[in-house]
Amino acid sequence: RWYGSPRLGLCDDVIRQWRAIRATARGRVNVYRIPLIDEHGYAKKISAKIFDLNRSQGISGLVFNNYMPTEYQPFMLVKQTALKGATSIVLDASPVEDYIPHVGEILSNRDWPFIVTEVYETGDREYTVTVEPPLRVDVPAGEIIDIVPYGLFKATSDTTGNPSYSINARSTPTFDFVEWLR
Repeated sequence: RWYGSPRLGLCDDVIRQWRAIRATARGRVNVYRIPLIDEHGYAKKISAKIFDLNRSQGISGLVFNNYMPTEYQPFMLVKQTALKGATSIVLDASPVEDYIPHVGEILSNRDWPFIVTEVYETGDREYTVTVEPPLRVDVPAGEIIDIVPYGLFKATSDTTGNPSYSINARSTPTFDFVEWLR
C-alpha cells in the first residue's frame, strides 16, 4: 500500500481551483487520482521532453481527441498477459522513442502503481521487468502501462490539503494520503 505526504505550491487563481477540487472531494469521502511524481524517475525526463517538443511546435501540452483537449501520457504496451499476483511482466517500449524501463522507477497500470525491481532486455524494444508489489489485477496483452504513474488515494484526515494563506496570495498546503485499495 502506498502512502504519501506531498506539498503543493499554489498562487492566485490556482488557490480557488484547489478549494473547489477539495470541496468536491468532501474531505475523506472521495478519492483523488494523483500522479506519483518521482524526482529520480525517468518519467520526469520524458515529460520534460514532451513539454519542450509541444512548446517548440506552439502546442500548449495538450493533444486532441474528438476535438477535446487531453493530456498526452507516455506508455508501454504489455506483450503477454500477466495475471494478478505476478511479479514479472513483458513490455513493449516502442511507443516512446529512446525510452527503456529502469530499475527503481515507478510505473502504473489502471492507477495501480508498482516499482520496477529488475529489467531484462528480451527482444527488440521488449523488456521483461520484475515488479513490487506484485500485480494487483490481471493485465492482458495489449494493455497500457503508464510511464508517468498514477494512483488512487484517500485523504487520511478531513483537513489534509487545507490551504493556508499568506499576504502574497500564495499557499503551500500539505497532504497525507493513503492508497485506496478498491
